[in-house]
Amino acid sequence: LCMLFVISGCVTKQNNLAQHTDQVNVLSINPLQKRFQNADSVILISHVLTKEYAFKIVSDSLLESTKKQNGAPAFLINGIINPAIVKEKKVLNKNNYDRLVSIFSGKIENEENYFKCFFPHHSILLYNQGHESYIDICFSCQSIYTSSDITLPSMDEKKWAELKKLFISHNLTYSLDSY
Repeated sequence: LCMLFVISGCVTKQNNLAQHTDQVNVLSINPLQKRFQNADSVILISHVLTKEYAFKIVSDSLLESTKKQNGAPAFLINGIINPAIVKEKKVLNKNNYDRLVSIFSGKIENEENYFKCFFPHHSILLYNQGHESYIDICFSCQSIYTSSDITLPSMDEKKWAELKKLFISHNLTYSLDSY
């Protein structure tokens, strides 16, 4: 009877250990990785310069008239990417999700970026149960702007090169030849 109790106790400890290990594995997934894993779809796009950033290239005296003219299209309409801005589009398969996560995570070697024009022409769109999140990218000044539900770490030259290569490998080359 005593021997049976000890064996039963060991099995319980093993089950608890297995459950704890599963919990640790779940906790070790970073929030960005989880967001990509849970995404219904991830889409890369290239797009025209939008009115949120186009006004930066005019002088202050022309700013108000430029805003009123609405010459450039909006990036978002009712919280969703404006389809009129899209020049090129590629739906990624799940195999590419890990590649994106590795680009946006991990150690950076050296972050040296002094020029901040931010004229983005590329984005990564994440869809999950009808909700759209985005990462808007300017390869020229190597800057990123994201929807409020995404936080990204800084990136170095190597990671920027990997990200650019990913877009090129999916034939999203609009405006990439200039940088």
